[in-house]
Amino acid sequence: MCNETIVMHYLPGAYLKEIIECGYLDVTPKKENLRGKEKPIAWFTTSEVYPPTAYKPVVLSDGTQHMLTNLEMHELLGGVFRLAGSNKTMKCYPWSILKTVAKIPTKLRKGLVGYAKSVGEKPSDWYGSLERVEIGMLLLQKWNGTGWDTVPFSLDSVNPIAARFDRQSAHKH
Repeated sequence: MCNETIVMHYLPGAYLKEIIECGYLDVTPKKENLRGKEKPIAWFTTSEVYPPTAYKPVVLSDGTQHMLTNLEMHELLGGVFRLAGSNKTMKCYPWSILKTVAKIPTKLRKGLVGYAKSVGEKPSDWYGSLERVEIGMLLLQKWNGTGWDTVPFSLDSVNPIAARFDRQSAHKH
């Protein structure tokens, strides 16, 4: 592995309920959605800002797709959060190694890198774990509008809208 680095997983508050209740950040996608021998990944980055590749899409009333901004995620999805921890503690690989150990198909690698570069993101910031990550290995941080505050892993830390949000039903359209 490489030197110790602090890495972050960014997410809207709406996704925290599931993580807090089960006690870990799971790998994605689920095995049934993978191609060939590809392995699921818990994604992280060294970026200090919410990476554009992690923005959440919504379909507008006119049928067009829109990527939510940080402000929109804060207002609509219960806040903006990140899970921070050590790449060594979580057995995270940098992208240069991850793409091979996770057996990400070449075409998908090129697509991920191409999109990232088109939105100003650096794949060299990416890390990933092939195992779910227990929340005991992580700090939970909440965006306050100007910086990050460390908060407890509790539904009290999450906006009340997000605490009631059912991520599974939101994806059944």
